[in-house]
Amino acid sequence: MVKNILKNKNKSLKLTTLGFTLIELLAVIIILVIIALIAIPVVLNIIEKSKKEAFKDSAYSIIKAGELYYSSKSLEIEEMKEDTVFTFPEGTGLEIKGTKPTSGNIKITKEGKIELAVSNGKWCARKSLKETEVKISKDLSNCNISSDQTNNILSSMKIELELGGTVTLTDASQTNIKYTSLDENIAIIKDGKIKGVGKGTTIIILDINGNKTEIPVIVKGQLLFSINDCIYSNTKCSNGTKVSVQVGDQENYDFYVIDDTGSELTLIMSKNLGDNVLWINNADYKAAGGSVWNSTHGNNEKGPLTALKALEDKAKNWNNIKTFDYTLEDDKPDIYDSKYDSTNVNYEPIKITNARARFLTSMEAKKLGCVYGRGGSCPEWLSDYTDNNPNNSLPSGYWLSTATWTSSSPKYNVYYINYHAQVGSTGTTSTGYGIRPVIKISKNI
Repeated sequence: MVKNILKNKNKSLKLTTLGFTLIELLAVIIILVIIALIAIPVVLNIIEKSKKEAFKDSAYSIIKAGELYYSSKSLEIEEMKEDTVFTFPEGTGLEIKGTKPTSGNIKITKEGKIELAVSNGKWCARKSLKETEVKISKDLSNCNISSDQTNNILSSMKIELELGGTVTLTDASQTNIKYTSLDENIAIIKDGKIKGVGKGTTIIILDINGNKTEIPVIVKGQLLFSINDCIYSNTKCSNGTKVSVQVGDQENYDFYVIDDTGSELTLIMSKNLGDNVLWINNADYKAAGGSVWNSTHGNNEKGPLTALKALEDKAKNWNNIKTFDYTLEDDKPDIYDSKYDSTNVNYEPIKITNARARFLTSMEAKKLGCVYGRGGSCPEWLSDYTDNNPNNSLPSGYWLSTATWTSSSPKYNVYYINYHAQVGSTGTTSTGYGIRPVIKISKNI
């Protein structure tokens, strides 16, 4: 009996001991959870603060890059005469160490002072012209040099750029900014980028959350030049007046005036542009729906498709010339009796969009003094003879945007003007003739 009592007592002791162990384990777990609940926010806060300080250091790095930029400009002959603004993420022109911000801008004044408002998508780093330290906040909605600071930052700014040049004013991602150019013939602005399209001065208006700022823009350079003063005044330019036009960033050509209406000039290039081309080839004819191709003379009833392609390719980079839409029609006169009959056309009207150049039409050539028929002639400046092709070394003549027609012949002849200023016609599958672009441009540039 005594043994049984001792045995049961030992069992109870073991159970009690085991019970205390589980309670203690549970207590430890609870303590660890409490510690974790306390420690994790602390750790996360440390990490957050570390990242915040790292971004602040990046902001100071950008300011340092701005100071170096000002110092380098001060050593040049042409010192900074105007305030300069760099926009991120590009920040082109600044030697920044580390990661660039995702948006915002830095302003460097002509006196060397710096203002900053940049963001990495989580924080905004700001420093005004009067402050010495960078402040970090989570106000991302207006993290740019704007709002209440707009007048202080941009009101004294003046932008100068070359004709055809661009300058980035603000980040395109800043959707709270509305842009307006008071004269889009001088400067246009899109997605925060200003482009000079005409010589002169205009105003760019920035509307940032209702705060409007006017920025003067001066476009320098000369798109149009002539020794004849008619292009700079209200005097009408006579046909044949020679002018030089910078059609693109790297292209400049001589043209002749063929019409001066109001403030707009219509010009034809003084020489053929590029190699000889066909009026229309077999492939383009078939692609346009032509069914029967005359292997000897070709067919022009689908229009000058091959020549148009070549013209479009040559003029595609003429970004100083505004694009336009037009309809190309067969406006031919009869080659034998010089009568115009609009009912006898060889091709249907062709609609062309976003063109920068076109062909001279037959009717324009007649108005300029061209005489049609066998041995017909044109003013010498319309040819490629006097100053561009004295030895017939360049393409001998150029196409007109029309086609000949007679009731007794197939539809294959087309008009051209050769290097002797003679009007003639030829088959579409000959060796081809040159391209002579016609453009329109404002005189007030």
